Amino acid sequence: MISQIRHRIASNIDNFKKYCYVASVSGTMILILFFIFVYLIKIHYLFSIILAYIPSYTLGFILDKKFIFNKKNKKALHRQYAEFLITNVSAMFLNMLFLFILIDIFGWWKIVSEAVIIIVGLPLLFLVHKKLVFEHKEYK
Repeated sequence: MISQIRHRIASNIDNFKKYCYVASVSGTMILILFFIFVYLIKIHYLFSIILAYIPSYTLGFILDKKFIFNKKNKKALHRQYAEFLITNVSAMFLNMLFLFILIDIFGWWKIVSEAVIIIVGLPLLFLVHKKLVFEHKEYK
């Protein structure tokens, strides 16, 4: 019993480490695109975050599915992607709310605000992706 618990904890920690690596790739992509859209192209920051998130969703899904959660169920692929997209769009709207608060109310720099939001939201997104998207009982 204790051995099983230790194994499960170790597995979750290992998956979280992998998720952090994948999230750093996706997060870097978001920050670079956000920077380009806001500072170089001069698009409003709330619209820029939408544009920055679009390519990172697909990259994140592919990397999460292949390297972290490693589920081979191809029948569930479309449904998993839809659930992944729904959770990330929800996260993006929360991100936009927190961007507005940090930038317009507290006066933080745009790029710093986005970086903080990505880092703070990481554990929550890991749990949501793990429990609701990739380890849903229908996909096992």
